Amino acid sequence: MSEAMSRDELELWLCGPGARIPTHAELAAQMGLPLSSIGDTTLLRTARRLRCLRLVLAVLRDVYAEDEMVRHWLRESRVELDGASALQALLIGRVGAVEELAVREWRCPRCLTWKSFGSVEAIA
Repeated sequence: MSEAMSRDELELWLCGPGARIPTHAELAAQMGLPLSSIGDTTLLRTARRLRCLRLVLAVLRDVYAEDEMVRHWLRESRVELDGASALQALLIGRVGAVEELAVREWRCPRCLTWKSFGSVEAIA
C-alpha cells in the first residue's frame, strides 16, 4: 500500500467489508488486558472509540509480526502523549491521538522491516 493512503482508505483496507469484527474479549486480549478491566468503560461502549480502537489494533497487527510486539507498542510511554503509553491514552479516551500515532507507525519507513524488541532485521 502507498504512503499516500488516507486514514479512511487504510481503515477500509484493514477493517472494511469482509473483515471479521473482533469481539470485545478479543480486543481486550489484543491489548493484553482482561475484559473485566475495560468491559464497562466508554472505550467499548462508544461507537467512535470502538471504531478507533479497532483501527489502531488492525494497523498495529499489520505492522508487527506478533501480538506481543503490539502489546509492547501499546505499553511504551510516548512523548507525543505527554509521557503516557498508548494504552493509558486509550483508556482515558484519547483514541484519536493514539490512532494518529498508529497510522504514523504504519506509514514510517521502518515498517518495511520486521521489528523486535532488541533489533530490527531487514526483510530478505
